[in-house]
Amino acid sequence: MRNNVTRRLLSRGRRGAQTLRRITWAEWKALGLAGGTVMAVALLLRLVSFRRVQRLLSGAASRSECSVRLSEDDEQRLLWAVAAISRRLFPARPCLTQALAAQVLLRWRKGRPAQLRIGVARADDNQIRAHAWLERDGNVLIGGGASPRVYSLLSGRAEDPL
Repeated sequence: MRNNVTRRLLSRGRRGAQTLRRITWAEWKALGLAGGTVMAVALLLRLVSFRRVQRLLSGAASRSECSVRLSEDDEQRLLWAVAAISRRLFPARPCLTQALAAQVLLRWRKGRPAQLRIGVARADDNQIRAHAWLERDGNVLIGGGASPRVYSLLSGRAEDPL
């Protein structure tokens, strides 16, 4: 039993090391930006109200000094990094944190604007579930492609772009 556990851990460690060696410098940079942003957004969501978080992030993004427009590859890399970091830091409920982090990163790095969407749906156990995703021109950027079909949008300021 103990040998099996040890073998699995070593195998997982080797696979993780191989994955880390394959990551490019651009991906490392995106992971760093995403990591800091995701952690900052998560902390803000725990400390202050959602509206205040939106105002703070909007102000931070509008004061950014990045003048180079984000390429589509760079945008996809940032979205990948936000999703990867969010899944690992918040495995149970990463959606609002990752959607807000992606939205502010895209704006800060001069990407095209995207809208935060928040929706609700009734689950099989008759509970109400909420979900957040980021959308542009009807396409889901982060948060699951089926989200607009599964969740009914809530109205209000949550959908306004930063």
